[in-house]
Amino acid sequence: MAETARQPSKKALITGASGGLGNAIAAALLKKGFSVINISRNPGGVDCINIPTDLTSNASITRSLGRIRNNHADASLLVLCAGVLHWRAAGKNPAALVDNDIAVNLAGMIKITDGTLPIIKKNRGDIVIIGSTSSFRTPPGSSVYCAAKHGVLGYIKALQDECRSDDIRILGVHPGGFKSQFHIKAKTKIDLAGLMDPEKIAQLILSLLTLPRSMEVSEIIINRKVATR
Repeated sequence: MAETARQPSKKALITGASGGLGNAIAAALLKKGFSVINISRNPGGVDCINIPTDLTSNASITRSLGRIRNNHADASLLVLCAGVLHWRAAGKNPAALVDNDIAVNLAGMIKITDGTLPIIKKNRGDIVIIGSTSSFRTPPGSSVYCAAKHGVLGYIKALQDECRSDDIRILGVHPGGFKSQFHIKAKTKIDLAGLMDPEKIAQLILSLLTLPRSMEVSEIIINRKVATR
């Protein structure tokens, strides 16, 4: 989809709309009449405007923020959804892997948020930051991911405090494992059959966004409920 397309009144910026939960959120927003801009290394699988972005590269992030300011300054929704996981025990994480995973899961998220915050404030919009149940727990084998997601939780709380007097909402959403290539690529040791449906999580997020502007869901934890019988 070309950037010369019509400019609807509703526009969303999403990191990681190329797959998983980000893709499910993008698809749900498109059905609601939003124009969706995918900020990701890979193009989105739905009808998005794509801004190729490497969250590990400051130069790439700077270029993408410039395109957003020039072409999408009317955006009213920012969804931070990009993430990566490598399943390695503590003490077995190469330095390059640590740098990459912290950049994608935490540092890149902060840079995109900081760079687009003036736009969201101007348009009195919403920011949805996808954390994880690993923002609160520390499953063995995911020490770097857990460290990043604990950092995401801290950033959400700090952003909510700093923006308390602004007419924007900061929603912290922390889902457990959901169906995507995320866990398959990471070769995690969890039961893939019990993973949640990302489309259901996307529907929940959209329902939170329809609440009155006077209501901000500061923190919601979505645990997997595994049947025992």
